[in-house]
Amino acid sequence: MEMWRAAVVVLAAALAGCGLPANTSTADWARGAGVAVVRPLAGLAAEPARDDAIQAMQQALANHFFALALLSDEGRFAFDGQEFEGLARRAAVLDGGAGADIAALAVPLAVAAGDPYPLWLPSGSASPQAQLNDRRPPRLLLAADPAVQRLLTAIARPLQAPPPAAAAPDAAPNALVERQAARQAADRAAQIEVLRRIAAGHALLASHVPTLSHRETEMLVRTEMLRLRQAIAAMPPASQPPAAGQAIASVLPP
Repeated sequence: MEMWRAAVVVLAAALAGCGLPANTSTADWARGAGVAVVRPLAGLAAEPARDDAIQAMQQALANHFFALALLSDEGRFAFDGQEFEGLARRAAVLDGGAGADIAALAVPLAVAAGDPYPLWLPSGSASPQAQLNDRRPPRLLLAADPAVQRLLTAIARPLQAPPPAAAAPDAAPNALVERQAARQAADRAAQIEVLRRIAAGHALLASHVPTLSHRETEMLVRTEMLRLRQAIAAMPPASQPPAAGQAIASVLPP
């Protein structure tokens, strides 16, 4: 988490010197999604193999969101493909499709990391002011969205599975067990809603790539960010700190 905060501080300082871009909502949303997606799953009994595979999917997505935030703030990042290969292998233990999706997600991330820094187009007849010609965020969003949607669905799948029976059918009702089961069901539902909001936000961005810099799109993204924050606020307390250090191991500022 400290690495994440340090990166955000560096970006804020850099932007303070050059002025904010016309639309900062994409970067804001991506940072929020990156923090939310690495929260440990709640309301589930521990299963080491499943939990490690899910964590690998979460880390892959957090890397993507962190990269999107950096690009949207007119920054750059370095990409570690070998680290992503390891995440794909870990996810494939549970879900071969998820492993393939992480491998697919690595392709546009590697391309975005190697893209040259965007140039400002000079003012002219098309615009009285210089315009930033940065196609990196749109390209990343369009190329990554299918894999992002499938990985979010894969992470939600264990939360949607019916929990094992807490007692035999003929056992006497236990108020404590029933309250615990209800709490776990509510925790799972809250986390599913966060994943659903992340999926909706990413799909919104991908569907508006021609107008990402427009104020109308900015307002749509900010509304989606508010919905994501509301969903995060309803989540249960994390059972352990988010794996933020691991989550950004593959994507770091150069």
